Amino acid sequence: MSLPILFFYGFAFIGIVHSIIYSFLAIRSNKTSDLIITLFLLIQSLIILEYVMFWTGLQVQFHQLSGISITLQLLFGPLLLMYVDFVVSENKKKSKYFFHFVPAIIIFILMLPFYLSTANLKHYHYKMIKYFVLDLQVVSYFIMAHMTAYFFVLLFKIRKEKRVGHINKWLIIIVGLFGFYTACYISYFIMVRQPWFTLTTDYFVSTGMCASIISIIYFAYGKKNILNGFPVKESMNLENIYFTYKEKSQEINQKKITPAKVVFDYAQGTSNEPGEQNTLISSETGADKMPEPESKIASVKYKNSGLTADTSLELAKALNLLMQQEKLYRESELKLETLADKLGVAKHYVSQVINQHYHVNYFEYINLMRIEEAKQLLLVSDKKSMNIIEIAYTVGYNTKNTFNTAFRRIVGITPSEYRSQNQIRKN
Repeated sequence: MSLPILFFYGFAFIGIVHSIIYSFLAIRSNKTSDLIITLFLLIQSLIILEYVMFWTGLQVQFHQLSGISITLQLLFGPLLLMYVDFVVSENKKKSKYFFHFVPAIIIFILMLPFYLSTANLKHYHYKMIKYFVLDLQVVSYFIMAHMTAYFFVLLFKIRKEKRVGHINKWLIIIVGLFGFYTACYISYFIMVRQPWFTLTTDYFVSTGMCASIISIIYFAYGKKNILNGFPVKESMNLENIYFTYKEKSQEINQKKITPAKVVFDYAQGTSNEPGEQNTLISSETGADKMPEPESKIASVKYKNSGLTADTSLELAKALNLLMQQEKLYRESELKLETLADKLGVAKHYVSQVINQHYHVNYFEYINLMRIEEAKQLLLVSDKKSMNIIEIAYTVGYNTKNTFNTAFRRIVGITPSEYRSQNQIRKN
């Protein structure tokens, strides 16, 4: 058996085992985005396994995987679209993505006569390059068009809707890798018609496809650090990769605590004790004010050994005061480094405090701050004084669509509905 064949066999075996284990962990931790990205690896592993069967002539004996790639290739685009959406919010309805999978379902149904055939019949149809009611070449063209369309749709979607910090750049890299995978797939059908095309060339194309999928998985594993505001390069450091067996297992085994609702009111300050959730309270709660933090925010310093309960609380108070005074969340591309520099501490301390005291990641923390001010602006203004897009720009969003999506996800209704409902109550 040649070295390339051994390599692809190894990739397929490790990929299948790895994706099954991580899929189980993703289901246990209720992370849809993690489950989606592990399906990427499982699909590519099955596709490579089919290729190996074809190269080695074993598809006659093990014909169950024959032609499976025709259906599976149509899943990549819809799954990546879901991943991009669920990275931002895990609370989206999965049912609304059903129509994206309709092409794969139709092709699978049309391929059923082939899938249910005997090994000899499958071998015959391979030679004839016809799949009963389907023509392999026509289907291949459709798959190429399908993946290319999703690549451009995803690229447009990400570039149009600006994200907080480094998440936009990170998502563009992932979608770009999918574009490379699509290019490899298309290049195969171009080169296979050339007289110089050999099995070695096929190996190179398949290696490129495997490399792109592995890279997508690798970048996806840095999701937690990206959402907490760390740069792409730092998030992708092997020591900082979140999605590991050990950490994921520990996360699942920890007792799940339902955090209290986070309500922001900048004028009231915070109310909490060391070790409790740092909830920004509204005047309606009746809770006592917490002592004001030091006026010089940048003077807050911490030891390199880590944050104690007292220093963590002090930094949380300083962060809250900083946001009240300078309203940094209004910056559309606010980065964690900016907050850290303002506070005079390391980035990972700020990220740690946001996670421990607010029970959200950096990305969600900034969004909550923005939406709460937007709610206040909607209450004190009307359509004549400030329209929706002006409010969106004021609180840090670059597009009305991004603002509406975030507002609906956090509040449950659109900004227009929120304004209308509260105006009715006033009247």
